[in-house]
Amino acid sequence: MGKELTDGDEQLSDQRTSFEAAFDDYITFHNVNKTSSRTVTNYRNALLPFISWLGESERVVYVDQLRVKHLRKYVSHLQASSNRWGRPFSDSSIRQYALAINIFCHWLQDEDLISSDATRNFDLPKSERKEVPALTNEDFVKLLNSCEEGNKHNPRLRKALTARNRAIVTVFFDSGIRLSEFAGLRLGDVDRTMRLLYVKRKGGKWQQVPISYDGFKPLHEYITSTVPQKSSASSAILIV
Repeated sequence: MGKELTDGDEQLSDQRTSFEAAFDDYITFHNVNKTSSRTVTNYRNALLPFISWLGESERVVYVDQLRVKHLRKYVSHLQASSNRWGRPFSDSSIRQYALAINIFCHWLQDEDLISSDATRNFDLPKSERKEVPALTNEDFVKLLNSCEEGNKHNPRLRKALTARNRAIVTVFFDSGIRLSEFAGLRLGDVDRTMRLLYVKRKGGKWQQVPISYDGFKPLHEYITSTVPQKSSASSAILIV
C-alpha cells in the first residue's frame, strides 16, 4: 500500500489510526458482540477492497484523511469495475458495498476516530427494488414432489433423505426462518407438544417460532423415524 506522508504526518503517525488498524478493531468489536460469522464475512468482503483502494488510488492511509469525496469516488470505481465473474457489479451489489462502508464510517465516528463531516453528505447509490414473487400452492406442491432423493436400491436411506427434504421444505414454507437458523436447530430446540421452534436469530437472540400442524407434521415424522432415539437434546436435527 503506497504512502505519501508530509513531515507533519511523520511526526503524528504514531498517534494516528490507520485504516488497517481500525478494520482489525472493527472486526474485534463484532466478534465481542457475537455478530454472526456470515455478517462478519460480508464486512470483510466489502471493507478490505475499499481500504486497499484508498491506499493504492488515493494515498489515504489514516482514517482522519477520509473525506466524502473518497466515498463517492469509490462508488464510481465500483460502477466501472467487474465482479469476479467478469460481469459489471449490479446496482444492488454496489449499494450493499456502500452500505457496509457507511456503517463502518459511522462506527469510526462513534469511536471518535473521524468527524461526522466525512459522511454527512454521502448518499447511498440508488438501486431499483425488484419484486420477488411469493410461492404459490402449486410451487409448494412441485417442491414437495421433488423431495425424493437417494438410490432406489437403498430404500432405507432413500426414505430418510426424502423425509429430511420434505421437513426442510415445509418448515421453510410455514415458518420463514433462515437457512442458517434451520441448520442450527437442535433436538432440544423443538417443542413437539406446542409445535414451537426455539430459533437463534441474528445477534444471538432466541425467539419462539410457531408452526402450523400441517407444516410441523413432516418435521415430526422425520425426527421420529430418522433421528436416533438415544440422541441428546443438543444433537443436530439435520443428521442425514
